[in-house]
Amino acid sequence: MKQSIGGLNYAKDEIEKALEIVCESHNLILAQVWFPFDKTHVVKLTDHYVFGTERYDVPSNNAKYCYICDMLPLKNGEGLVWKTLQTYEPHFCRDTSKMSGSGLLWQLSTLTKCSIFMICLRSIDTGDLDYVFEFLWPQSRNYFVMLQTLLSTLKGCLPIFKFASGAEIGDELHITDVENSTGTGIGFFKIFEENRLSLWKKEYHSRGSLSSGFAKAFFERNDGIIFG
Repeated sequence: MKQSIGGLNYAKDEIEKALEIVCESHNLILAQVWFPFDKTHVVKLTDHYVFGTERYDVPSNNAKYCYICDMLPLKNGEGLVWKTLQTYEPHFCRDTSKMSGSGLLWQLSTLTKCSIFMICLRSIDTGDLDYVFEFLWPQSRNYFVMLQTLLSTLKGCLPIFKFASGAEIGDELHITDVENSTGTGIGFFKIFEENRLSLWKKEYHSRGSLSSGFAKAFFERNDGIIFG
């Protein structure tokens, strides 16, 4: 299957370089990428991890999880990988111990304090082939800062990739909050909102004075926010 997809080998090389940079620059525990092998199974394409180094106190369950992901494909509907693939929605859980029944994540012990983030991307080189990126890091980190800096780094490493939904990496992003892990109580949160506001501010200053109709529409969609 891998050999039959045009551009996959090149995309894999680019992904592996990006995962190494993201893991090392953000001190992640693990980053791995999945893709659909057929209509009923998803398999792992590649990964990058930092186990057994002085920088990490990583329980062996994480290494076991990574190894099992290498060996076992995910069946249709199994775990966060499939949810991300089927909905194209980014998924985040601040505490993986709350996801003990989700696919292969049961391999992560309740003593393993990790956060997990998954997104679905596509590359220009491989057309409509979907890649699910999975990232794990210590739960003690500020997840909001981590998500934004991680995606910013990823965008720089993979300029020809974008979200499977069509959005660009770095655009305002709606993230599903699995198990209400952040405590917001609403099931989702957004990042990169300041990028949208910055764009609107620039647009308003360049065009707002030229058209009262534009200004009215601008304030309606921006909830009446006035920029100086």
